Amino acid sequence: MNAHTRTTSDFSGNHPSKTLFSIPLSAIRIREKEAGMSYWDRRKHLNYYHTALGFVENLSGEGILDVGGWDTPMVLAGEFQNRLVVNLWKVNERLSGVEYHIGDFLAWPVKPFDVVLCLQVLEHLSDESVARFARKLFETATRHVVISVPYKWRRGASESHLQDPVDEHKLRSWTGQDPTASQVVTDGSMRRLVAFYNAGEG
Repeated sequence: MNAHTRTTSDFSGNHPSKTLFSIPLSAIRIREKEAGMSYWDRRKHLNYYHTALGFVENLSGEGILDVGGWDTPMVLAGEFQNRLVVNLWKVNERLSGVEYHIGDFLAWPVKPFDVVLCLQVLEHLSDESVARFARKLFETATRHVVISVPYKWRRGASESHLQDPVDEHKLRSWTGQDPTASQVVTDGSMRRLVAFYNAGEG
């Protein structure tokens, strides 16, 4: 598969897991319709994306993977031959030159990618899934992993979050390792932790 080919496959069946994430697809679609814009359009002004981009924009290699990336252009960062987004639900607004797989990342067969991104996903996972999900990011990455999570949000601040509050200690309990670099980024009253890892240092 070259960088100019775009395909979609479903490797987890017809229905997303009811326990993996806390927010139903219907609620997301309603919010997008009410807002009249895509996921990326509603979030592209947020600073944490620019921080994450700074970690990867000068990287290069065979492939970059964005887990839970929706229609965000983070997967276009750097110089990579192959670009893949794995998303639990169908992505309507797709990027040219990007391959899409629709389904549960935990059910996806591990394939090596130089860089794996996972931005604002782990907080939505159940206690039973979150550590396995995080460790699989590192099983998949051959060089680097970039993760972002809400930073010390109070429990109940977001109806779709199952893991708040998240801090460095909780993130390490999921990943099993400390980041090479990290930054707490502020967007208005909200803070997010963006962490950059060298794969294989756990």
